[in-house]
Amino acid sequence: MNYTLRIAGLLLALLFSTNGWSQDEPAWVRIQPFEFIAGILDIHIDNDGRGYVVGNRGFIYRTNDNGDTWELQESGIISDIKRIEVLPGSDTQTAFALGNPTLQTIDAGQTWTPYDPDDLPGAVAELILLNDNQWIAAGLNNRLYRTLDGGQTWLDLFSDGVVDSGKRLVGVGDSHAFFLDNNGILSRTTDGGETWEEMADTDFSSNAFMDFATPEIGYILEGADVFRTEDGGANWELVGPGSLPGALFQFAVVDEDRLVGTRGIQIQYSTDGGETFTAVTNPSPLTPWERIHTLSNGKTWIGSTYLSMAYSENLSEWEDWFPGDRRNLQTIKMQESGLGIILGNNDAYYRTEDYGTTWEGNPDWQGTIYEAAWMGDEVLVTNTFGAIFTSNDGGITSAQSLQLPGSFFSDFDVVNAQTARLVSNKGQFIQTVDQGETWTVDTLGGAPDLRAIAHFTEDIWIS
Repeated sequence: MNYTLRIAGLLLALLFSTNGWSQDEPAWVRIQPFEFIAGILDIHIDNDGRGYVVGNRGFIYRTNDNGDTWELQESGIISDIKRIEVLPGSDTQTAFALGNPTLQTIDAGQTWTPYDPDDLPGAVAELILLNDNQWIAAGLNNRLYRTLDGGQTWLDLFSDGVVDSGKRLVGVGDSHAFFLDNNGILSRTTDGGETWEEMADTDFSSNAFMDFATPEIGYILEGADVFRTEDGGANWELVGPGSLPGALFQFAVVDEDRLVGTRGIQIQYSTDGGETFTAVTNPSPLTPWERIHTLSNGKTWIGSTYLSMAYSENLSEWEDWFPGDRRNLQTIKMQESGLGIILGNNDAYYRTEDYGTTWEGNPDWQGTIYEAAWMGDEVLVTNTFGAIFTSNDGGITSAQSLQLPGSFFSDFDVVNAQTARLVSNKGQFIQTVDQGETWTVDTLGGAPDLRAIAHFTEDIWIS
């Protein structure tokens, strides 16, 4: 009998104890000490090395030593947390985790409670904490809100006719903030959100990236073009026409002249105010970076939903930082003999011969493996997009045994050591009767999208 555990996202790998179960000894043993349990969506670390990492499925981690160690905190939710905002001057004691719902802590994350005042309806997309009392929030409902009393009461600036709808919001200093609405119009406040001024001669895309180094000096990236202002957004100069290879996915200002952005697996930086950009060797070549966090001491952190972080002090050299494996592991397949395998995204491959006590990787395995099945003691069959691979030596090496371009295989059904079946999104019924050496393919009428297959005696069930 094979023990099978399917996993989506980051794996906390657990294997069934080979000694049997009793009330006096645990039935499960953790065999891979991964530190994070989901993708990273935001980072905040202050100049003293204190901060948070948040991400998928409601996870929050806190560090007090610049990321050397992390403590998992109880958020009480399982939905994604997309941003973390810390109140200035609070030594990271007071912070908000922006998810659904928004969470608040006032004790450095020892407890997190929902923050849902009646006059701030719905989820919050951006939250700017300028000082103890003056905060500005952009809601997922495309409305802008401000509070002057530390979040006790909120005013809807859209309903009040102050600004139009939008979500692009940036704060700088203790009283300045900039808001780019859905029509590409830029507005500015210099008094913590109490009053707003619409800036003249601005007509940017609502999807443009915006960030400010000081209340006067800021940047907007629109496509491959870089715009700079030196008078608080009143006037903008095109300083880098076409200086980027394409639109960035994330962007941040480090200081008045240094900028950094990411585009998938690419990292781009500028040290001349956006006139030119230089590509950086990715510290984790297969990792797309989604979040940037800059510090006043010059250090910059980037994070990824591929469970990785990296930081730099000069933008040209980056250090990959992660205490575990960053790849999404999809499947574990174990044999009663102790032979087992873990497969997943981005060439993730681990093999054990001793019930998971030790694991070794294999750099020759490439691609993303979605499912695997043992046929007998040594034969392993795996699938990717449109391809099936067979290994005859217990997963040490493998060779492609079938190619169906455009097909996605959803499930394995192993009948015995010789016979296994799969189904595909193109209504295909695929079968081998010789341990994966050859395969036959039949297409069901109507070509339905097939997701699962199982057998019971002589009957075959497909859904």
